[in-house]
This record gives sequence, structure tokens and C-alpha cells, in this order.
Amino acid sequence: MEKSYNFIIKITSTCNLNCSYCYMFNMGDNSFLRKPKIMHKEVATNALKRIFEYACRNNTKVVRITLHGGEPLLAGKEWMEWFFNEVLDLAPDNLQVAVNIQTNGVLLDKQWIHLFSSYNIGIGISIDGPQEWHDKYRTDHLGRGSYKDVKRAINLLIASEYSKIGWGVLSVANPEFSGVDIYNHFKSLGIKEMDFLWPDYHYDNPPKWPPGSLAQYYIGIFDQWYNDQDTTIKVRWINGVIKALLVGTSNVSGLGGTPVTDVVIETDGSLEPYDAIRTCGNEMTRLGLNVVQDTIESLRETDLFQMCAKNNDLLSNECLNCSILSVCGGGSIVHRWSGKNGFRNPSVYCQDLKLIIEHMQNRIISDLYQHKIIS
Repeated sequence: MEKSYNFIIKITSTCNLNCSYCYMFNMGDNSFLRKPKIMHKEVATNALKRIFEYACRNNTKVVRITLHGGEPLLAGKEWMEWFFNEVLDLAPDNLQVAVNIQTNGVLLDKQWIHLFSSYNIGIGISIDGPQEWHDKYRTDHLGRGSYKDVKRAINLLIASEYSKIGWGVLSVANPEFSGVDIYNHFKSLGIKEMDFLWPDYHYDNPPKWPPGSLAQYYIGIFDQWYNDQDTTIKVRWINGVIKALLVGTSNVSGLGGTPVTDVVIETDGSLEPYDAIRTCGNEMTRLGLNVVQDTIESLRETDLFQMCAKNNDLLSNECLNCSILSVCGGGSIVHRWSGKNGFRNPSVYCQDLKLIIEHMQNRIISDLYQHKIIS
């Protein structure tokens, strides 16, 4: 089995926004109600020790730690600076540790940016498009939109020349809106790195749009990006599909049967597998493991973690006989869930995936023939 390199530490289990589609708080799992709102420092220290011990035992040279929530900035600047110093103090000399943070951007200010840049922290900001679309779903607990604060944060990052360290945006795809318009809006803001996430629906909680709707959303983004021929702009999901089409592998979760080996550490220290699985059942990811007494290997030995890591073994016959299996890989394991068959279903987005992947494949191959790269 592939080693774990990605570790997601949920340093908060509360948020200053109340996004309607949030898999942490609004998709059926209520385990957050019994967790500390902010991770205690002793728990964070134990989490780092477990990660670094695992890296040493498995001869892992690089680990990526993503600070997540909830909204991680609610932990405060003092806590955050303490954590960064704890990473530096505890990490083995021969281990490269990349730390990133995923934030809604509302609290991001010059002081936060200075702190992150001082420790070389990568930043991801959640934004769903122009104001009228972003503010429809990404609201605070009083129903007020967050776009103006997020745009201010993006402007601060651009003014700080943070691109030398690395930052980008994350958007949850929604075919109610135009994918190409959202992509163009991001470009107009000066954003160079972006990703568009497939919403975390499955057969027991299916998407509210007709099949094919999301494909058109992604086709619009791909065609605009492809026509632009601007190599400075990176769209992670699209880049992952192209890599899978050309070389047969992808590092994007939910593509090409990529093993899902992310390790999640919750605010109470709980060790859990891929966190979006919580949308498949209340407390489904609660396995009774904790960094205080359990190792990373203990989590990896559980049935649920094994299913994520070997999700190719759970493919349906429909997937196994599909022409795009080598690219799609059956889609995200979450999108394959049903109470009846477990994860042995085609993706609930099967039709959409086939449409967008075949569209991309046809355009790319057509251009390769046209330019006589292949014959």
C-alpha cells in the first residue's frame, strides 16, 4: 500500500460561516458537537509527534500538513505561531515538512499574511465566484454574504506578492452558475491557481441537478482555459485529468483510482480517514483512535482506511467495463456510496464524468493530430 504523505489537522471545529453545502457541519454528521472548538496545544503536539514518528518508521522524506477546520484562523495568531514553531522544533532534520492552510479568508489580514509568509505557509482560500453567486451559499450565521471580505483577502495576497510561496483558491462546483463566468471572474481578480471541487453527494443524498449539468459546468471552464493558452494559470482538476489522459496516472483524489491515504486528525485528537466520508453516515469516520495512545499505522490498519486506500478493489462491473476507467478511476469514493451497496457503485456523477473527460480527450487528441504530433 502507498504511504501516507498528506495529513489534515482540524485545529478548529467551529466556523464563522455557515455554508449550506459544508460537509463538516451541514451534511448529516454531527460529531463536531462533542469536540473542542479549538485543538488543545497538548493534542497538537501529540499529533505532530505521531506524524513524525510515522515518517521516520516508513522512511518518508516529505510530509504535507494542511491546517483545516471549521475555520482554522479562529484558533488565533498566538496559537498559530506556537504551532509553526512546534513543527520546527519537533520535525526530524532529514524530513521536509510542507504546511498549508485552508481558510474562508474572512479573517485574513496583513498580520496573518506576514505570519504565514514568515513560516513559508501555503494558503488556500474558498471562494465560489462573483459576489451574487458566492453570497448565495457562503454566508455567516446571520445570513450575510462573505464575498467582500474574501475579495479583500485576495487583494492583500496579490499586493504582498505571496505567489513566491504559493496560494490559490478553491471553489465548490455548482451548475446553477456558469463555470466559464466563474473562471473568468477568478482571472479578473488576478488568481493564478484554482480548483473546482465536485460536491460531496452520493446515492443516499443525490445531487439536485439533472445528470450532465456538472459536465457542462466543467466543459465551460476547460474550453475557456484551453483556448486561453495561458500556462501561468493552473486549474488543478483539469490538470489532473490531462495528466491521467497522457501518462495514465493522476495525483488528484477521485481520478484514475488514486489511493486515498489522507490521514485526518480532529480537534480532540481523533485519527480518522478521508474526512468527506462523514457525509455517508453520521459518525462513520469515528473509529475510536486518538493520537494520545494510537499510531498512524493503527488508523491505516482499519477496514475503512483500507477501503479508501484500495478503492480500486471496490469498483462496480459498470466501471470495470468503462472506456474512461483509466482516467476516471470510478470517481471519488464518497460519490460512490449507497447504504445498499456500500462503495460498490459507479459515481453518482458517472454521466457527468464521462461527458467532460471524453470532451477533453477529443479536443486534445484532435489538436495532436492537427499539429502532426501523432499520426
